[in-house]
Amino acid sequence: MASVAAQWEYEAQHARECGVRLVICRLGHVLGLGGGVLPKLISLAKLHLAGRWGSGQQWISWVHEADVAGAFLFLLHNERVSSPVNITAPEPVQNHVLMEFLSQLTGKIVLIPPALEFLLQIITGEFATVFLNGQRVIPTKLLANGYSFKYPTIENALHNLLLQS
Repeated sequence: MASVAAQWEYEAQHARECGVRLVICRLGHVLGLGGGVLPKLISLAKLHLAGRWGSGQQWISWVHEADVAGAFLFLLHNERVSSPVNITAPEPVQNHVLMEFLSQLTGKIVLIPPALEFLLQIITGEFATVFLNGQRVIPTKLLANGYSFKYPTIENALHNLLLQS
């Protein structure tokens, strides 16, 4: 996946040759109820299966769907900002913290041991690297240019998504 993203970003650089301001948005895991990873994680938690993956220490860079929209609008109107821009919440979370919080919000205790790395690799193949490697990404450009996140912490993001719906 990383090589595909690098190729796409390389090709996008040609827009600058035409005098176009280029903003390449690098998104973390988008949290929303309409799709993506969150509904799957909620399903696991409700089945008492929201245990940590591997060591559980890996960082997850995430962003609430409302902040994705807010950041895009901010970038459209703020011509001082150019490529690349990380669109992630300012407070990434470790896997074990996310899974514990999901278990608390759903009121379900975890009934399984931590997911072993080799099992995740067998089940999901190369996609396991998304779960096991993790990245701690900070939205430095957004913050430095004055974007204010509506949901900066995993706690307020999940409360909004799970308790408001």
